Amino acid sequence: MRSLLRGGGGEGGLSPLTGLVVALGIISFGLGVLAVFVTSKDTGAATLIAAGVGLLLVAVFGDRVSTVEAAGVKLGLLALQRAEKAEQDGRPEEAEQLRSSGVQLLTAAGDVSRDINTLRTAMPSSWRRTAELERLMAQVRGSEMPTQASREQVIQLFARSTEGDRATALALMQARPQLFDLASVRDALLSSRSGFEQYQALRAAQEAVRTQAMHPAERSALVGVVQEALDIDAFQGGGDRIALARAVVDEGSR
Repeated sequence: MRSLLRGGGGEGGLSPLTGLVVALGIISFGLGVLAVFVTSKDTGAATLIAAGVGLLLVAVFGDRVSTVEAAGVKLGLLALQRAEKAEQDGRPEEAEQLRSSGVQLLTAAGDVSRDINTLRTAMPSSWRRTAELERLMAQVRGSEMPTQASREQVIQLFARSTEGDRATALALMQARPQLFDLASVRDALLSSRSGFEQYQALRAAQEAVRTQAMHPAERSALVGVVQEALDIDAFQGGGDRIALARAVVDEGSR
């Protein structure tokens, strides 16, 4: 909120225009969230939420807003869109569950992604930073997000391309192998942003090969991707990642 209060108002406070934009954004977002629970018109509710987020982004980032997207918004709006479809198809209970999860996902995924991004940029590489990042990953795995999210939503989250979003998507795959996406994990292994991301991708891969639900062809493709990463030395001497990659290849080849 401090960044909002400084935006456009100089060092001392809030300009009238920025204050108006912030107020409209908060009101729009609040009305959208309220509408989710009191009406079945999810399109309108989603529009209000998106408009509120957009106004707040304008207040914070000004003319840079075209390059910024609120973390977690796509994930939550997809749930609201699916709720509307379920309502139209005569599945009111599923629609209600999706409405609830949509609002929760709007905030939960964004909060964790933001915290990961902050840690990655604010703290130097150290065991303390690694421990904090692992704590955030455990927070995702232990939350309700893995059961609320769909595979499509996780793919969308990973595609947003911030380090926090990509890591959050990988944590969701770790917690629930049904959310596993081979293309995302391949990108995390062969075009990774960091050793931390590679390690999380390998953990997601390990959980995937352990599940009996994985199709043999997909399992074979996953083993091939991990072996490719080993062959081209993608892990650059990272002993823990190399050991985990070999374990994934061994488990997936059985």
